[in-house]
Amino acid sequence: MLDSYRLISGEKLNNDEHRVLKVILLFNAISMRMHDTEMVRPSDKNIDLSFVGASTNWPKGRGKQIAEKLCRDGILFKEKMKDGSCEYKIANISGGSIEISEKKKEVEKRLKTYDLIGNAELHKAIAVPDLMENRFKIDYCSVDTLSRKISELKSADEGNKFKVLVGFARDEVEAEKVKKKIADEAERGAGDVLLVDASATPFGRDRLERYIENVALSEYYTKKDRERSNKYMANADACLGEWRDAMMDGSFWLYAKDDSVGKRMANMNVNCANVRKKCSMLSIWSAIWESTRKNFLPQLPQ
Repeated sequence: MLDSYRLISGEKLNNDEHRVLKVILLFNAISMRMHDTEMVRPSDKNIDLSFVGASTNWPKGRGKQIAEKLCRDGILFKEKMKDGSCEYKIANISGGSIEISEKKKEVEKRLKTYDLIGNAELHKAIAVPDLMENRFKIDYCSVDTLSRKISELKSADEGNKFKVLVGFARDEVEAEKVKKKIADEAERGAGDVLLVDASATPFGRDRLERYIENVALSEYYTKKDRERSNKYMANADACLGEWRDAMMDGSFWLYAKDDSVGKRMANMNVNCANVRKKCSMLSIWSAIWESTRKNFLPQLPQ
């Protein structure tokens, strides 16, 4: 990390910019070893505090102003954090921030919601309980794959298994589309396929931005700094984990032949994570089983 200063020492920086740059590099180096320690994060707050009482006599916010200028000059870049704050990072080579910006655009362009669903392992959030595992065939979809997935399930011979399709969304815009498309499909008739709308808990724009940024940074550092690359990929995976956890506390809408307007199913909010996970799954699948029994097993007693 500290070798980065040598790589950009040829840049035309004034004394104040050199001071701020060194502080940011030190914070970055220390925070990589002391994860989640607020006082060593390269944030604007900590940068300003570093110069309190120093001979510079800078007014409040001066350190941040210089860091912002270094961002505009392409020497630093800002990384958005989970709590909404920003941290200042430095690329290993001059002009790296431009390359990182292009990498982010590239990642966002190729990113598909269906891939996010798989990467986040959302099936774990609403996994079929062991006792029901042999009774259901469950599949997942995004707004772009919903119609195709319904068609595939309709034509699939699953023997004595009941078919369930769950729709997810990456942001609020997609959530509206998923909800409408599932409702439309249910009204037209989805045959023996039960539709579950899980779009009420989207990945979210803020989380998506952090995910894209961390994937881009991981790819950027792949050949330059393997340790940093792995750290950013771990951050990206953490974003997916947040979505999966949020899904367990979220709500769902169930659509079936007898209920094309949908029925809301709220997960059980339990403090203990392990208990919450089990209760959430039972809550969801109890409702799905009840709908299945009413729609496809009318001969069974009430």
